[in-house]
Amino acid sequence: IVGVISLLPVDKQTIEIKNIAISPAYQGKGLGSWILKKAEEIARKGGCITIIVGTADCGTKQIQFYEKNGYSKYAIKENFFLENYAQPIYEKWDNTKRYDYVEERVEMKTDR
Repeated sequence: IVGVISLLPVDKQTIEIKNIAISPAYQGKGLGSWILKKAEEIARKGGCITIIVGTADCGTKQIQFYEKNGYSKYAIKENFFLENYAQPIYEKWDNTKRYDYVEERVEMKTDR
């Protein structure tokens, strides 16, 4: 397996990317963008017009990846990782800072 993407329907017109991962040996070769575009094609064919994805505000590489692929920020959920889990989630290198959840989305034209 070189890469995976996990999608979750939110409603009839929206799908959320829950996870996308490319094996380290294959990163930096455009496979992440390719798998993302394939997921968008599948979503579009299924009638979705919006894809959303969220990541921690400290995930600058992830945010840059999505923005490079046409996604734009539309919401920030403050203290998301402290308030939405039984045990608060901290970055291993800094367990004092609260992290916000940055949501990004792309609007797609349907084939219909």
